[in-house]
Amino acid sequence: MQGGPCALCQDLEEFDRGYQAILESLAEQRRNILQKINERHDPFIQRLPLELASRVLAFCLPRQIFDQKSIDISLLWDHSKGLNIKPFNIVLGSICRSWRRIAWSTPDLWSILPIRLHNLEQTQVDLTLEWLSRSAQTPLDVAVWYGSRATVSEGVTEANIDLWKPLIDIVNGCSSRWRTFVVDAPELMHSYIVGNGEATSILECLQVGPPYPNRRVSTGFSLTNALPMPSKLVSNTVPLRLIDIGWSNLTTVRIKGIFLDEILVLLQGRPV
Repeated sequence: MQGGPCALCQDLEEFDRGYQAILESLAEQRRNILQKINERHDPFIQRLPLELASRVLAFCLPRQIFDQKSIDISLLWDHSKGLNIKPFNIVLGSICRSWRRIAWSTPDLWSILPIRLHNLEQTQVDLTLEWLSRSAQTPLDVAVWYGSRATVSEGVTEANIDLWKPLIDIVNGCSSRWRTFVVDAPELMHSYIVGNGEATSILECLQVGPPYPNRRVSTGFSLTNALPMPSKLVSNTVPLRLIDIGWSNLTTVRIKGIFLDEILVLLQGRPV
């Protein structure tokens, strides 16, 4: 029909537009009904002052933040089902508007920050910044990892490191708030994790290592102008002399790929 759709095709397109509008209207009505149901089924949280309601939701924080493998983050992985699930803070915020208002304004719920450095998109950067802003100034439990071990073979080089720099910069910017810090990323990335330059560090638990555990690496962990004094250290094939921390507070150490001479100096409390 002179390069355009025929009359019947136009009728179908017009019908589809109306059909889609009806579906969207019904979906909105359903959301409103669910909202009322959730409010009716919750005679407790919404009647508490915001401070008490926030405290109740904070009880949902997992007791064990990270498993032995840093990529198995308890707030993202359901071991019983063997699949990824939504973070618990997102789930709490999806119940209803009232719960979302409480969850969004409870910094403790956003104190666990998982950073996945693979297939990076701008939306991931934006969401990470928003997540971090909701944590206010609370101490952070941060995990940085690069996909799975299978993806490491794709390579991280100086030529493409800028792809991940935005997220690495975000992680560095909050280093004075790290309470737990886990890094499970290719060796090159370790040299870019240097903190924000502040001398303050509240780090209690440090887990450092590359995702390939079968060879020693030449980069470790060091923060600019800060000397963390953690009480727990987990190291995976990283030489102790390359881990720049204070050793006097250590009470728990788990190390893979350690040499005998390193064991001796570790027991002396002064790795060199």
